[in-house]
Amino acid sequence: MKRFVARRLMQGALTLWVVSVVGFALMSLVPGSYFDEARLDPRLSPQTVEAMRNRSGELRTLPQRYGEWLVSCFAGEGGYSVVYQVPVLHLMLPRLVKTAQLATAGLALSWLTALVLGAWSANRAGKHAAAVADWLTSVLAAIPELVLACGLMLIGLYAGLVREDNLTIPALALGMGGIPALLPQVRAGLRQVADAPYLELAWAHGIRGWRFTLLFWLRAAANPLLPLLGLSVGTMLSSSLVVEIICGWPGLGPLFLSSVETRDSHVALAVVLIASGLLITANTVTDILQAAADPRIRESS
Repeated sequence: MKRFVARRLMQGALTLWVVSVVGFALMSLVPGSYFDEARLDPRLSPQTVEAMRNRSGELRTLPQRYGEWLVSCFAGEGGYSVVYQVPVLHLMLPRLVKTAQLATAGLALSWLTALVLGAWSANRAGKHAAAVADWLTSVLAAIPELVLACGLMLIGLYAGLVREDNLTIPALALGMGGIPALLPQVRAGLRQVADAPYLELAWAHGIRGWRFTLLFWLRAAANPLLPLLGLSVGTMLSSSLVVEIICGWPGLGPLFLSSVETRDSHVALAVVLIASGLLITANTVTDILQAAADPRIRESS
């Protein structure tokens, strides 16, 4: 098990490093820079713009810039924002907390709904529940994420829920958007193991209700559901950036959009790396949990 964990951690670190190299190269090769527009600002003298450009390291070669950026990452700075004139990590940490709050709330809402409706509709006597689950999946899948978020924002305005510190509307938009992808998969995973002898034995011993679902059924379905958890984390992170922009939530989404518009490459790259790192971490953790639950995975690896 230790070798399996070490191998997965090394694979995750290597993947993140490759993402950093490719992302840095692509953003460096984009024509133009922040300083091209800064020269047009009458409030900044040419000497000031040139000094800022020298400080950013734009005149150095691509390997030199990547090396300096990598050193700054290990120093806890993550590069330098040419727009805000501060180290990138100092700028991003408060927004990362906000994004983590939103993604966690949306993930909890979508998974709780998918597990409850999935278990209810996958039950032997859950024909009506299956119809409700199919209807809910179809309706939510038919509504674009942009329309769903705007509609919830409109409802929130009338209900007085749209405030900068109120997580209700963004979390609802994010969580409801993730239900159509999760619910059919959760129900299929539960149906896949519904006839397992382990569950038949528990049922024969008179174990019923949510005790049976939580302690036996979901445990038996851990193998098909755990990979889905890692995938849903990545989906939530990417969707949260869009929801934040629409709902005005002060997370990484608005910062990423503004960094792309102003060509603040270190900030944009930091957002990409944070999202990739969280996705890699989620997949690594789910792989480890899956290997812990099923020894066959460790042996095959």
